[in-house]
Amino acid sequence: MLGKRGEPCEGKANVPFGGLRTVCRSLHEHHWLALLVALALVRGALYATVVPPWQSPDETGHFEYVWLLAHLRRIPTWANVSPGFEGQLIDSLYQWRFGDYLAQALPADRPERLDGFPLSIAARRARTVAAGRFSLAYLVQALVTVPLLHKGIEAQLYAARLSSVLLNAWIVAVAYLVCRELVPREPGTALLAAAIVLLNPQHTFINATVGDGTLAEAGAALVIYGWVRVFSRRFSALEGIAIAVGTVIANLSKNTAVFLIVADGALVLWWAGRHRRGGWRSWQVAVLAAMLLLLVGGLWLWLGSALGDRAVSSLGRLIVPLDRWTWVDQRGMTLGQALLVSHDSMWANFGWMNLPLSNRWYGALLGGSILALVGWIVGARTRTRLEPVAWAPAMMLLLLAVALGVYVWVALLGRDGGLYQFQGRYLFPAIVPWAYLLAGGWTRLTGGRRGALLLAVGGLVLLDAWAMAMYIVPYYYG
Repeated sequence: MLGKRGEPCEGKANVPFGGLRTVCRSLHEHHWLALLVALALVRGALYATVVPPWQSPDETGHFEYVWLLAHLRRIPTWANVSPGFEGQLIDSLYQWRFGDYLAQALPADRPERLDGFPLSIAARRARTVAAGRFSLAYLVQALVTVPLLHKGIEAQLYAARLSSVLLNAWIVAVAYLVCRELVPREPGTALLAAAIVLLNPQHTFINATVGDGTLAEAGAALVIYGWVRVFSRRFSALEGIAIAVGTVIANLSKNTAVFLIVADGALVLWWAGRHRRGGWRSWQVAVLAAMLLLLVGGLWLWLGSALGDRAVSSLGRLIVPLDRWTWVDQRGMTLGQALLVSHDSMWANFGWMNLPLSNRWYGALLGGSILALVGWIVGARTRTRLEPVAWAPAMMLLLLAVALGVYVWVALLGRDGGLYQFQGRYLFPAIVPWAYLLAGGWTRLTGGRRGALLLAVGGLVLLDAWAMAMYIVPYYYG
């Protein structure tokens, strides 16, 4: 049913016309892609409408910036904050029981401005406009908000959320395409990797709300797809532009994408090493020069922004004293516990990180990750159709390792506030290589059997349905 790349569709093997055979094969390969995109749009729209307004990390502050950008048609400053917007937002916070869901009781006497809330109320602290923290993602969300400026604040919020849903569908599609490129003879691996991205409840939850991370992840996915095509096909202008533009877009959106700068440099050197014997053609040199020029130009703009300044200052703390590795934060959490909680929150911890699943679910997910690792180790000596192209696992591991390394140094060891910032969503820009490694390990462990594939996908469907039916809906509407 899944078919293999390069084989004709069932019932069409004897078609005499090569063109018809090519069309048939293309339709057979890409109907799965269309289905995945459709499911991503439906699930994303479901999450965007079921989750009440303002129930995503910093969504109040993100949307304030989006609203100001849509009204002013320019980058806002603290002097541009709007009492009118704040009044609408405060009314909406009371209407949607914001304080009840976060166990942060709103004052009985409604304040006129957000600064009238106690500091304990997250909506007062989460104001990106106060920090001057522009994100390219805000521009995208402002564009879809402009036609609804005459509507209520919730209608504008849902429009901005749906723009995130569209970007999430792109990310799911790229996850599938990357794995089809890496394991061309085993489409089951690509389907499972795409399902890991598609059915991850936390991923869909975050990418169905207003924030600055979805566009960063979409840009990172473009970069990863570009590098995969460079290594599997050739270095052309299209791939070079995709890598450079994706890197700039991602880093202009959120500093969680800063790992791409390191990864791009490593992959350029790797690619150059692979081609040093055959020599470089003039057009390849021109493409590489144009890519580097665009990348440097984008980074120059990025470094001048508040976003870039924060990222660079964080990376400046890469030399960490040895005693930081055994540091225990104010809550008594160790580094190892922070890493485990980060893994858990990559799968599910809704609201403002205050609605986790039970430990049984997290234990099962961790067990699945360990099984995938075993699959890579045990299956390393096999030579079957399950084997990816030789460089694929190393490239995906490199991308994930760089992202994880930056996360550990910046969000964990580099924290000055005495608390580990264990939000696994900061690793979502590396979700494509993460999904590939999980799916590839499972496929190799089980020999690519269809029953094992269906079991894994069925488990993901159950996780997603359980999270929505037993956690999200009862919590917000029970």
